[in-house]
Amino acid sequence: MLQDKFKNLASFSSKNELSSSDKLARKTLVLEVISSLKTILFKYFYEEFFDYSVWTSGYQEGGVNIYARNNRYSSYINFKINLKDSIFEINFKSPILKKIFGIYPIPVSINIMKKIDTDRKLLDVKSAKIEFHNLTNDLIKQTIETNIVNFLKNEELIQTQLKDVDDKEVMLFNENSELKIDTTDFFDLYGNNFNFDPEFIKNETKLMLAEASVTNDLERKSLIFHAVSHLNLQLISKYIYLIKNENLNDSEKQFMINELYSALLTSAKKWTNVASFSTYANYWIFSKFSRSKIEIARQRSNNKYGVIPTYEYIFTANQNIKNTTGLYPSMDELTNITFNKAKKIKKEQDLLRAEKEKKMFDSSGLVKLIKVVTDTDIDVSEIENHQIHINKLMEIIFDEREYEIVSIRYNLANQFNNEKKQSLQVIGDRFQVTRERIRQIEKTALNKLRKAYSKYPLDQSIDKEYLKPLEDKLAYKSKGKYKKYKTIKNKVGMNIKELVDYIIDNNLDFYGELYETKDPEIEMYLQILQPGTNNEKISKNITIDFLNLSVRSRNALKNHNIKYISEIKFSELEFIPNLGKKSIDEIINKVTLFNRTLKLEN
Repeated sequence: MLQDKFKNLASFSSKNELSSSDKLARKTLVLEVISSLKTILFKYFYEEFFDYSVWTSGYQEGGVNIYARNNRYSSYINFKINLKDSIFEINFKSPILKKIFGIYPIPVSINIMKKIDTDRKLLDVKSAKIEFHNLTNDLIKQTIETNIVNFLKNEELIQTQLKDVDDKEVMLFNENSELKIDTTDFFDLYGNNFNFDPEFIKNETKLMLAEASVTNDLERKSLIFHAVSHLNLQLISKYIYLIKNENLNDSEKQFMINELYSALLTSAKKWTNVASFSTYANYWIFSKFSRSKIEIARQRSNNKYGVIPTYEYIFTANQNIKNTTGLYPSMDELTNITFNKAKKIKKEQDLLRAEKEKKMFDSSGLVKLIKVVTDTDIDVSEIENHQIHINKLMEIIFDEREYEIVSIRYNLANQFNNEKKQSLQVIGDRFQVTRERIRQIEKTALNKLRKAYSKYPLDQSIDKEYLKPLEDKLAYKSKGKYKKYKTIKNKVGMNIKELVDYIIDNNLDFYGELYETKDPEIEMYLQILQPGTNNEKISKNITIDFLNLSVRSRNALKNHNIKYISEIKFSELEFIPNLGKKSIDEIINKVTLFNRTLKLEN
């Protein structure tokens, strides 16, 4: 009697620890219970539900679970023996399956279940709980028979509803091997529905692939390959377990699931019956799993560092760890390996990039100009301010041609870039002069620009009056001394050779530089040439030396105590000793020219 066997099992559950002999005795007792149940249900083994049935058992605290599984449809009866409460419970369970082409079973996703108006993932019909003291063979038979009928009716109803669902729609993956349902739903569905009998899977796989090899219907062939892949999803079971327990986000989990499924699909398409399909598929699955972990690690590296280490490097590191420890690294360990390599690569790249950028930076025309002018190295952040300041100086001190030549030569018209200096030949062609002439103009212009910057460096306000070019004030443009003298003499109306000599000898470019001189004679010249000056006042302080008289005339005037030009009276010249007619005419002509220049009357 089953009641006696249950009582004997209860004696084991009351013990805290079981010895080896106790475990063996308990196992023997459970096998006797299974044998008794098979005897009670013998007639049902000829029914569809128990076709290819497999019986297994499991132990839990205070009880024993016995499963009679019909692996052909992944359905089972669960005999639950609750030794603590002395209750025997019988449960019928089966997943909702859709048969592709009315032949090949595929688990149904939650979306499909919603479509057929059921939220149940399993057909679950529970019998009434039977207390041990009421347990009889007839009651067990009656419970099984009633529930099988109810179960089959429910299954028939579900299958009728599923007939309106397209075969493609029931697939968990699309044609691109992408999971169509949420990863959480997939894990849940997988755990409940992919437990087909290996022999059944093997036979069904051969039948489906045999059909795929002869059919000319490409759509049907594709659907068969997908059906084979779905039927063999339990081949990826251990990898699914790893995916669930690895530190992966949802998109990474889905990526790995997609890769594993694509491995199954590839296996279905390439299998040639040389080896068993499961053996052949396992090669592709393992390969895809390993590669997908590496690809995730590389993508993480790209997201964090913008660097992707080579696949070969990570693969080699992965194998080395396996050879050393006997275990493949986890996702986190593989990520750390990849990150460490990425940091080294990034450091090297940053050094190379910095070196390249510095080389390009130093070769930039604008940077070269700034370095020439400031005589210092600069940073990229300083470029714009320097460019603006130097451009202001150029607008003040350069003439139109100098400004245009330097701007073109050093790319001043644009924002900072790494363009090199424009060639002298190109600029010369543009201005229709030789490259040597452009070089001369550039050299002169840069000398002036350096001098102006040394007086008014960056962040210092510029005195435009100080920087006014002497060419504008004195109107000399040619570079020969003689022509300078001549030009100035014609412009001013007098010979101011001393002033020109001073400018040339001291390499002066700006009017403000003359103001800094301590030579009284030069200061006097400046006052004469300064527009708006009170010339009458100035003339009283100008000595006769300014007239550049002959020695005889100058000495005669000085001996007569005439020191300043303003003291010379034409009417008194004939009474001055040692002044002949020629000397008097000389003095009158030069004083008259001087007065005309200053617009003074004698």
